[in-house]
Amino acid sequence: MLAQQNSILRGVVTYQNTGKPIKGVKISELGVASSSITDDDGAFELKLPGKKPGDVVTLFARLDGHEVVGKLNNTNFSEAIRTDPTQLVTVVMVRTTDRKANEDKLRNTIDKRLSEQNQQINAMLAKLDSLSTNPEERKALSEQIQALSKEVEMLTASRDELVKRMAETDLSQASAMVKKAFEEFDKGNIKEAIALMPDDKLDAFMASARDAFRLGVENYMVKARFLVADLKFGEAKENYRKAIREDSMNLENLWEVAYFLQEQNDYQSAIWLFKRALTLPITERDSAGILNNLGTLLRGNILAAENPNEEAEVSFRKALDIQRRIAAKNPEAFMPELAGTLNNLGLLLNANDSFTEAEKSFDEALKILRKLVDRNPKMYLLPLAKTLHHLGNLKTDIENYDEAEKFYKEALSIKRKLAEKNPGTHLLSLAATYSSLGILYQKKQSYLKADSAYQVSLIIYKELAAMNPNAYNLEVCLTNLNYAKFKRELMLKTFDVKYKNEAIHLLQDNLLRLMNFTTFHQRAWLYQVDTEALMDNLNGFTPEKLRFDATIDKIALHEREIQKEPTPSIKVQKQRELLQQLQTAIKDASPESQRLLTGYYIQAQGSLTWYLMLNNEPKEAEELARQVLRYTDYGDMEWVNSNLALALLYQGKWDDAKGIYTYYKGNPYDKARNWTEVFLQDLDDLEAAGVKHPDVAKARALLRE
Repeated sequence: MLAQQNSILRGVVTYQNTGKPIKGVKISELGVASSSITDDDGAFELKLPGKKPGDVVTLFARLDGHEVVGKLNNTNFSEAIRTDPTQLVTVVMVRTTDRKANEDKLRNTIDKRLSEQNQQINAMLAKLDSLSTNPEERKALSEQIQALSKEVEMLTASRDELVKRMAETDLSQASAMVKKAFEEFDKGNIKEAIALMPDDKLDAFMASARDAFRLGVENYMVKARFLVADLKFGEAKENYRKAIREDSMNLENLWEVAYFLQEQNDYQSAIWLFKRALTLPITERDSAGILNNLGTLLRGNILAAENPNEEAEVSFRKALDIQRRIAAKNPEAFMPELAGTLNNLGLLLNANDSFTEAEKSFDEALKILRKLVDRNPKMYLLPLAKTLHHLGNLKTDIENYDEAEKFYKEALSIKRKLAEKNPGTHLLSLAATYSSLGILYQKKQSYLKADSAYQVSLIIYKELAAMNPNAYNLEVCLTNLNYAKFKRELMLKTFDVKYKNEAIHLLQDNLLRLMNFTTFHQRAWLYQVDTEALMDNLNGFTPEKLRFDATIDKIALHEREIQKEPTPSIKVQKQRELLQQLQTAIKDASPESQRLLTGYYIQAQGSLTWYLMLNNEPKEAEELARQVLRYTDYGDMEWVNSNLALALLYQGKWDDAKGIYTYYKGNPYDKARNWTEVFLQDLDDLEAAGVKHPDVAKARALLRE
């Protein structure tokens, strides 16, 4: 109740579900030193100087071991100052231990329903194996399996958010219908709970309960949550829509329904609800939270907007402007949200290749989170590890591999400890960092470390997939793909066929897992395409081809060494050694490879003619050049004529050399040069190497005519 001048706000704090008053709760306003402590009746009276009806204030409710219920944050919330001085503020709280116990009970009920559906899917898969001769029945059953699997995937993804929303229901303020339904749900009877809330009964209650309007809206919300828990997403959507149609001013409901629609890929409706929420009389904190969620929804989502990343960046930056302002007043309360938005903006900027800006955003988030961890490690260690992971990804993208490794290792150290205490919650995040570390080590060519990191990641993902294949099989497939690409790289480095076989084994596992996606699923389709393409590529590498590639790799390495050798005589010696190696390889090769290697041999002979000229051996160069030019079946060797002309010129056979120069002068040599330019460059290179002849001046004069 407000006093005269509306400078005093009165209210009461009660326990969730029982409605009993709570004594000793400290009530305060953001940025104001004064506070009020609830009495034996749970009542409080808070001075709000300078405020008037309609103003929205942020209130804090604090009592050790307790949390606020039914608000976007469990310690603080917003309230508009009432114009009716008799209207009290009601704050509902719960013991943290009770909240956790209630969430565990709700989660168990949902997990039971997921287990039932998975059992049904497994039974249908077994039946599918027996329908080998009936393609129509197989197709129908496969589509049914895929639909059920998709439902499991969606509920698994939204389970924790759903549990949180259900746990916020205050049964002391709920309708009798909701109370009875929750009794059944708590027993694990989801379908019985839904049956107690038929649509016609809810609609009738809403129509006749205008004096209990809030209860009618809450009925729809509660039933929608039950329906989600029973994997009936379409019916849940309709009940959520009814709740919003009846009351589009309830911020918590708008937020919950927008999140649900986002998970259902109904992005336009979710965006509309978030934008609707921004028009309500809400606090700056709530506005920032909505803008952050809106940015997250838009980021990279071409189905949500024409220019999603541009709109997302605008939303994130607006949220940051607000959060910086309010965090300056109360860092303890608002720094965590500031760090979260900075992380989201960093991810967007990194995806847009704005690496410098992204790094600034991540660094700022990291500094905030390190301070928060010092204060409350249990709450902020995971956000810190995620930020470290993001920085590792960024440093990998800009090829700063040492820095990336440092960030990944610190993230792993945190995630391993968290996973030891709570594997169900943290194993997925741990596997993701191991996978990223494998990619990093592969780029650094630290192959043993890369192999180890990929193995650990794959082991974790497979363990998760064994417990819930619908939720984690795609993560296994992605890791299999990355690991198979790594094995292919090893195969090409070592020319060892065992790596090909290991890669194919990984890809075969993918094909088996992807068989369960019988109707279109975008990620599954992409992984199927990538898996089949990589399989085809690997199948093209026979042991003979790998041996051939190994020989060519050695030749290329030898040629690079010869090119770097500064002494002409050693160049000649090493080139002759290379020719001997090629002769040996040709003898041991298959007929197909023999022809290809012979082509390399003739090219290497052509290169030797140039090295002989650098070593001032024109007679030997002439003999070899004429021999090479007789090979007309192994590619274009016409370029050797430039070396033949040099060999003739430097032996004093001017007329023969002049004939070659005159024939080719001015004609195209390649896309960038003509023969005249090549001839003149060769003369310059020999002169620079100290190889001289008096007829060179004639050649230059002829070529420059």
